[in-house]
Amino acid sequence: GLDTQYRVLCVVQALDDAALPDLAADHAARGLDLPHSPHAAALTQRLVDEAAARGDTDRILSLRRDAFTRAPSSSTLAAYAAAARTAGTWDSEQGHAETVLASARPWEWIGVLLSAGRDDEAWDFAVEHPETAHSQWDQLCARRQRTHPADTLPHYKQMITQTLTTTGRGNYLAAARLLVRLRDASTAAGTPATFTTFMTATAEANKRRPTCIDASVRAGLIRGDRTVIGT
Repeated sequence: GLDTQYRVLCVVQALDDAALPDLAADHAARGLDLPHSPHAAALTQRLVDEAAARGDTDRILSLRRDAFTRAPSSSTLAAYAAAARTAGTWDSEQGHAETVLASARPWEWIGVLLSAGRDDEAWDFAVEHPETAHSQWDQLCARRQRTHPADTLPHYKQMITQTLTTTGRGNYLAAARLLVRLRDASTAAGTPATFTTFMTATAEANKRRPTCIDASVRAGLIRGDRTVIGT
């Protein structure tokens, strides 16, 4: 009845508890051939631990590579990369692995690039695949604003407009925060009129939302009469 990885994992744990590690490892290896599930990670880790106890870096690399191939993700890539670096093969394997993740889970690939400080690559990838960035545009723009503020302006505008499509104090505060960043980016880009024009239009479009207007007033973006406060 060991037809799922969950059942195999239960048996593996029981065999380990019974001091039968070799049999447990055999079951774990066979369990990885079953249909993939979230329990594959635990089966892989069981075999990695066994290989680590033997100092078998090649086996660890093979397990991590297979786990990434079965289920590409930021976490399986990180484990694969660590094993490959230990084995001294990451330089030759990195390009292909990153291409696989970028194709399979592009939103996670953006996160990997940002975490690694590869901000320009993250930005270029997001611009080429804008539908995959989703909530990451906030962080992408914050990073890009430091070096290329003009690039961020249309994205800030889009985020603000999208945020204000839904009413609610939380959305108004989020929009005000983004408007402050738009103002800073416009100033840094040498085009302060970009902010003034957009802020004027935004205040006019939301004039019947007093809570929204109040959020912008409190953020120092506009006055009570909805005139824009520049930098």
